[in-house]
Amino acid sequence: MRALLVLLLLLLTACSRPIVWHEQAAVDLTQGEGVGQSRIAPPYDRAYFGKHWARSDTGCMNTRHLFLLKQSIGTVDAGKNACTLERGKWFDVYTGQTFYQAQAVDIDHLVPLALAWQHGASQWTSAQRIRFANEESNLFVVQASINREKGAKGPLQLLPPNQSFHCQYVIRFMCMVSKYKLHLSNDERDALT
Repeated sequence: MRALLVLLLLLLTACSRPIVWHEQAAVDLTQGEGVGQSRIAPPYDRAYFGKHWARSDTGCMNTRHLFLLKQSIGTVDAGKNACTLERGKWFDVYTGQTFYQAQAVDIDHLVPLALAWQHGASQWTSAQRIRFANEESNLFVVQASINREKGAKGPLQLLPPNQSFHCQYVIRFMCMVSKYKLHLSNDERDALT
């Protein structure tokens, strides 16, 4: 129940502004070609969004471990150096399963970094990209294998296995697109609304 309330709060936070559609389109990933007056982004590199998870200003934990700490619905056990988590209790909304080992889960970017790059993040500053990569309302604790299967795919290419979560997934995806003013092609916009 707590996980559901946290998810609802994150969804409401992410959608605090109305969804605004942007007429300028970047690359239409479903067709693999530019649309309208699009600008083709340079090749994507994960390093454009920071080397990895950002470190906390308040301690040694990075975004991944702070997010695991916040999202755990049970007691957590820190690693030997107290900067990482080894165990907790995480509910994965993508699969509907609960996980107890931090190694079994990944932190998924709902709007994948590569997709964001191709839809406008290539025009952002480095600081904006790092903020986006560590934005909690764009993150989910999910089964590692599901995250790796998803990769850089958006909701038009792959939805989570948990069908009861599809609607929330697409709504939250669109909220992040709006919040960060990412550009969708007309075809993508039509398919997601």
